This record gives sequence, C-alpha cells and structure tokens, in this order.
Amino acid sequence: MKALVLAAGKGARLRPLTNTIAKHLLPAGSKPVLLRVLDYIVEAGINDIGIVVSPASDPCIKEATGDDCRVKLE
Repeated sequence: MKALVLAAGKGARLRPLTNTIAKHLLPAGSKPVLLRVLDYIVEAGINDIGIVVSPASDPCIKEATGDDCRVKLE
C-alpha cells in the first residue's frame, strides 16, 4: 500500500508562526506535525510514502525527514 502526504501549503493563515518555519514542521507536542503524520502512516504498515512539497519548503522538509526516501521514523 502507498501513502501520499500533501505538505505544500504556504501556511498564510498561521502567520506569524509560519514566518520562519513551514507549517508542516510546526511542533505538536515534542515533534513536528509532519513527523507525527509519518509515524502514524508507518504504524499502519505503510512504507511507500510520497510527500508533496512546495519549492519554498522543500529544503526544510528534506532536512527534517532526511534525503533518503526510505527514512526510518522513531
């Protein structure tokens, strides 16, 4: 099974929180929202995951998830 995570928005309605960080990387407790979502997907047994990102947030999201498309989440 495959999963597709849509993480391409600008986060305009979350400003000023999103002035310096992509909305997908805002913390929810001790982890960014995107990593929590990826954890839930992996827990469901899905390991083929695509993430749609905007060009502006691509470097930040790559840094958070790692360049390897087979990143292991904890």
